[in-house]
Amino acid sequence: MSNLAIGAHFPEGNEKQDGNPYFITRLFKTIDETHSIVTTVDLRKEDKRNEGNANISLRRNVSRFVQYGFEADLNYGHRHDNDWQQNTSTGNWSWKKSSENIDFGSSLFLKLRRDISIKEKLFTGSVNLKTHNNWTKTLLTLKPELILTYHHFDAGAHKYNIYFKNSYYIPLNYSSKDIYISWYYLGWMFNYSKQVKPFAFIAYKDQTWTKSKDFKRAHPDENYELSSKFSYLGVGFNYYF
Repeated sequence: MSNLAIGAHFPEGNEKQDGNPYFITRLFKTIDETHSIVTTVDLRKEDKRNEGNANISLRRNVSRFVQYGFEADLNYGHRHDNDWQQNTSTGNWSWKKSSENIDFGSSLFLKLRRDISIKEKLFTGSVNLKTHNNWTKTLLTLKPELILTYHHFDAGAHKYNIYFKNSYYIPLNYSSKDIYISWYYLGWMFNYSKQVKPFAFIAYKDQTWTKSKDFKRAHPDENYELSSKFSYLGVGFNYYF
């Protein structure tokens, strides 16, 4: 934590914890040749906080390599910069309980992908450009995402994928940082059947907290900056129908 001063009105130091549990499930429903609906639910633990997300997206394939769509999401337990608050009765400072946070949001996205063959090995590279609006807190975010996937075949059968994913949260109307959150994923997905594809992954999240509205009001000439660094061990599955 970097401060101009140390006092009770500053949050505690940086957070760091490894091996947090993370679970993801996705349901893919094909409507027709170009349209599909995807529902995702994920749950994870961050230190003593529990976070959950549920979203549903309508997607349209322009071609095999271009897709766009709309997504609505409901988030539980997410902490925000402005959750560092001062009790007006006692004057004490503390984080608002993240379990009290339920946020509704929506996104527009454009996904571009390309297959790459290197020495008879098949890779897929994709870029996902997403704009997100947290309607509950009025937070606007750009969320670019890069994914590289290796497809392993054995005797012509697609056996499994190994993928790396990197995404960023770029705040547009909050935070003093250019990048608010960075995510990194490395995973393995087994093509058990056309309908069921289980996967396991490790993930890392780096988040930076900056001054809340209450802090700016009470201490306009002071500053703080905190980081939360969490690693995760995750499992999940995709189901197609």
